[in-house]
Formats: sequence, structure tokens, C-alpha cells
Amino acid sequence: MKYKKSLILFILILVLIILFFKINFSINDIRNIEKEELENRLNLAGEWLLRMQMSNGNMEYEYFPLTDEYSKERNMIRHTASLWGFGLLYQNTKDQKYSNALEKGINLVLNEYYTEEDDFAYIKFNNEVNIGTSGFIILAMLSSENPNKYKNEIEKLKNFIIRQQREDGSFKTYYLEEKEDSEYYPGEALLALINLYEYDKNEEYLDVLNKALPYYMNYFDENPNVAMVTWHSQAYSKAFLITKNPEYAKYVFILNDWVTKRQNFGGDKLILGGYGSNPGISTSVYNEGVNDAFLVAKELNNEDKIKRYKLSIKLANQFLLKLQSMDKNNKNSFGGFGTNLNNPNQRIDHTQHSINSLRKTIENYELIYEN
Repeated sequence: MKYKKSLILFILILVLIILFFKINFSINDIRNIEKEELENRLNLAGEWLLRMQMSNGNMEYEYFPLTDEYSKERNMIRHTASLWGFGLLYQNTKDQKYSNALEKGINLVLNEYYTEEDDFAYIKFNNEVNIGTSGFIILAMLSSENPNKYKNEIEKLKNFIIRQQREDGSFKTYYLEEKEDSEYYPGEALLALINLYEYDKNEEYLDVLNKALPYYMNYFDENPNVAMVTWHSQAYSKAFLITKNPEYAKYVFILNDWVTKRQNFGGDKLILGGYGSNPGISTSVYNEGVNDAFLVAKELNNEDKIKRYKLSIKLANQFLLKLQSMDKNNKNSFGGFGTNLNNPNQRIDHTQHSINSLRKTIENYELIYEN
């Protein structure tokens, strides 16, 4: 019996020693990426996204580097999200080429897919209408050179989002058809509304966020899922930084503490910083939210979360750059982001998410890398 106890104790100590060296190896292996490198990668991503836009304002959806072919598929929610990507790049650089691409893309959506009913409007594509697409086109318009140019459209699109909220705070995510609610779209719509609040200070938008908060906090507690994390994080982080409502911060920490537990903080160097056993472009998606959660933690001087999120961001950036094509011999893939380490296929939303993730890190570079 005494021998067995000694053996168990020995094994436990051995496991702890192995884990210690694994973790320390990964921490020592963190690369402090220079700000100039991140800015260069962001610029390359922006150039790739520009090349994916057609002359009429439409977007190629996916590029296959191994066969040098483009997908014939179109995806409107990812199309409008990519237009927002142009807007974010324009806001960062004030480079007219991004403003021109954004305006051309918005005009296409408004001319071909924008539909009005009474005092509200929505984007209808392939007979589908959802609140997420309305949210992204609002975000795209707000990030444009002159948001007031789209004042009437923004007003009707936000009316559509608000009318889709149920009494319990949840959203009916589809319109014109009965489908199971998407877990992605509510957060995208809420992000649009808090950006609208930042723009015109209409308290109605905060009312919507407040009504949604208890429902989705409870929903996530019972059904934790990756679909909600980044969009709700971005929406409620911005809401907290504007209002200082502690309930918003609480929700943001719940979301990001949960998702960063899925991140590879140690082990195989190749996937260090990615999320899951076969990490891919979703790393950029989660990193968008963690970047915002880091700012919330800084505002509250929460040292434990500051350290956790800072390490998460550094590792995620390190992994994410491995997914960006740096092959100058293939001008069509150069600068775009692949699906994962084994799949080089490049969708527009891959690069749009990566643009937003890199942009956030660059904006807070000194706080993340130099403090």
C-alpha cells in the first residue's frame, strides 16, 4: 500500500514537471512581433481584399490557390462584412482606394438587394433576409467617408433590427421565413446598434442591448458556443467602454474566459496560439473579441485578466500570421488568409476577420507588447 502511494505521488510529480516545462517552453517561445510587421501584414491583407472586388462592386467569395480558381458561390453576409473591412481600413489609413471600394460595394447592395417595407428595410439575397446582413451594411455605412449620405437607409435598417427583438430580449434572426434562430446574427446586429449609439447617441440602442443582455447571458450559460463569443464581445466591450456599465464587463469576461480555455497556450509549437487541435482562421475571429476584452480589463485594472488576454493576443497573432500567404509568385493569393495550416483556400471573410484582428492589435500595440 505504501509502495502504491509512493508510485502515485511520483507519477503526479512527473506529470507536473512535464507540464511545467511544456508551459515554460511555450512562454519562452513567444515572439514579440514588431509593430511594423503587423502593419505590413495588414496592408497586404487590404490589398488582397481589394483584388477580390469586381468592377461592378461585387466580391469574389473564395479563391483556391492550388488550382488558381475562384468559387462561383456568393455569400451576402460575408460580402457585407467584407465591405465593413474596407471601411475599417479606410478609417485606419484614410486611403481613398478603400473609400472608393466601400462606396462601390455599398451602392451595389443598395441597388440590387435593399428592400423597403413601411418604416423599415432589409437586405434580401437568394430569398433570405436576416438581421446579421442588415447589421453589417450599417457598420459599412458608418465606417464610410460620409455616413450621413446613407442616413435614410441606416434609419430603416436599424428599425428592422429593433422590430425583430422579442419581448424576452432575444432576436428573431430571420424574416419572411420560419427558421431556427442563428447564434451568430444577434451579436452582429447588436454590434451595429452600439456603433450607431456611438455615432448619434440615441438611447434607444442601449435599451435594445440592455434588453438582450440577460437573455443571452443566460443562453450562453446553458449553451456555451463559439458562434456568440466574438460578436457579443465586440458589442458589449464597446458598450462598456462608453457607458461603464459593469454588467457589460461581466458578460465580456464570461465569454472570453470561456473561449481562451480552448486556446493552445502550450504543447506543439506549430499550433501554439491557435484554438483547438486543428486550429485555423477562427483564431482571428476569437482574437477580435479578446482584443476588446483586454481593453475592458485595462479599464477595470483587472491584472489577472490583463495578463491572460495579453498572452492570448500575442500567441494568436503569432499563429495567425502563419495562415497569411506570403507567396509573391502567386499574386492572387498573396496577402490573403488561408483556412488552416493544411488548407490554403482563402475566403473573403477569412481576411476581413484578420484585418479587424490585426487592426485592433496595432491600435493597442504599446499596451500589449511594450507594457
